[in-house]
Amino acid sequence: MKILDLLATANHNLLKNKLRTILTIVAIFIGALTLSLTNGLGSGAKGYINDQLQNIAPEDTMEVRRPFPQEAFGSLGDVSEYDPEGTESISPNTFFLTRDDLIAIEETEGVTSVTPVYQITTEYITRTGEGRYSIIVGQYIDEMQLALAAGELLAPQDDAGLILPKRYVEPLGLSSPEEAIGRTVTVGFLNGNEELVERDLSIRGIAEESLLGSFQAYASSDWVAQLHAVQTVNNPALALTFPAAFVRAEGANEEELAAVQERITAQGYAAQTVADQLGQVNNVLNVIQIGLNVFGAIALLAATFGIINTLLMAVYERTREIGLMKALGMHRRQIFLLFALEALSIGFWGGALGILASVGIGLIANTIASNTFLESFEGFDLLAFPIVSSLGILAIVMVVSFLAGVLPALRASRVNPIEALRYE
Repeated sequence: MKILDLLATANHNLLKNKLRTILTIVAIFIGALTLSLTNGLGSGAKGYINDQLQNIAPEDTMEVRRPFPQEAFGSLGDVSEYDPEGTESISPNTFFLTRDDLIAIEETEGVTSVTPVYQITTEYITRTGEGRYSIIVGQYIDEMQLALAAGELLAPQDDAGLILPKRYVEPLGLSSPEEAIGRTVTVGFLNGNEELVERDLSIRGIAEESLLGSFQAYASSDWVAQLHAVQTVNNPALALTFPAAFVRAEGANEEELAAVQERITAQGYAAQTVADQLGQVNNVLNVIQIGLNVFGAIALLAATFGIINTLLMAVYERTREIGLMKALGMHRRQIFLLFALEALSIGFWGGALGILASVGIGLIANTIASNTFLESFEGFDLLAFPIVSSLGILAIVMVVSFLAGVLPALRASRVNPIEALRYE
């Protein structure tokens, strides 16, 4: 018999005991559904977070900091004893970058630009002067790709523009993101003498709710640098230090960027690319996803015993049929393959139905989530089902089902045809 004939016969044989077959398929269905849903949760979270992190900076950019030496704080679980003869006291800016560091990094082969990260604090934002609202203003890095509800991103060296989070539109007395574009707002902050100072900025864009755009506004590096200078006028040490710097190797491919990163690291700095950040986040999400997949694996494991039981029962019930097929010239390997294909078919139908059901649940769940607790996060799908991942789950289910069918298939292939024909 050809393989297609064996496959058709295998599926026909499953219908000989419909109830038992359906119950076995349901067991596989539950395992596949659980695996698909847990993978869907992981894929949805990873897809959204990766999209957000990729918007922090261009792919040819890395964040450079001074490494925190472990000896400064003792080994893990230990508390270091204070040494009055020690080199210097430990404070956050002890590990900040200096102007000399920025120069050294900029002179590194392959580096095209270095943008220091300035540490600033803001008090409030207002439009009419009547309502003041607390706000954090972050530093906009050129080519940062924020998702906007209206307006445009900041142009390089735009020291009068501001990208405002969408949640501030209504409190500032504006009816829509579109109406907010071009309006002037006032940002209040304390200068180096602890005096309240205000500066006007023009709204260039309104950021959609997201990991990057939900809680803080963005001003250009030039404006942030000016504010940093005002706030550190009486603190020269802080004025000349920076928590980090964005270093760009414009136009570098993956290998070239890795080479630049290695040169910077060799100078004693900690350099992290966007890919590195994505890798760290994905590692955490993968661990969580594996933990969730354990539940699906347990359900699938339980279902394999159902397949074994179903096919063993089929072997006993069809002993005379097996003997007749052998008497008519059917080889042992064909008998084995026939029962293995029955197990494979059970896995296919249970897995396919489980995945389709999970996709249906995902469509409903995403609709509900996007209109309720995920309404503020544009583009966040609670459940995502990449085709490669779904096909992978189906393949796993079918392989497990095939392995579960090996024992009954072996038993069927070893049936003695003479004894089988006498079997009642």
